[in-house]
Amino acid sequence: MVYIILFGLLVAFSIYAFTKAKKKTVVIDTRNWDVLLTKHVLFYARLTEDNQRVFQKRMQLFLNEIYIEGVKTKITELDKILVAASAVIPVFGFKDWHYNNLSGVLLYPDTFNEDLAIDANAEGKKY
Repeated sequence: MVYIILFGLLVAFSIYAFTKAKKKTVVIDTRNWDVLLTKHVLFYARLTEDNQRVFQKRMQLFLNEIYIEGVKTKITELDKILVAASAVIPVFGFKDWHYNNLSGVLLYPDTFNEDLAIDANAEGKKY
C-alpha cells in the first residue's frame, strides 16, 4: 500500500514538474536578420514589412524551443537563421503552429555514404 501511495506521489510530482517547468528563453540578437534573410531567403524578401516582423518573431520562437547542433561541424549564425527560416516557411500560414514533436535539429558537414556514415570523400560527387 505504501508503494502505491509513493508511486502516486511520484507521478503527481512528475506531472506537476513537467507542466510548470519553463524553458529558458535565449536572448537572440536579431539586428542583422533582415539583411541576411532578404539576401538568402526569397520567401522572406517577398513578404510585406508586417509579415516580415511576424516571420522573425516565429523564427525567434523556433530558436527558443528547438536546439540546433552540429555533428563534426561548427554551426554559424547564418546556419541557425536558415534552419529557423526553413522551419517557419512551410507553416507560416498556420498562426499558432509549434513543432511539438521536435526537440532538436542536427546539421552534418557532408553527405552520407551507403553505411550512413559521413562521406568526407563525396565532394563534387553527384548522385
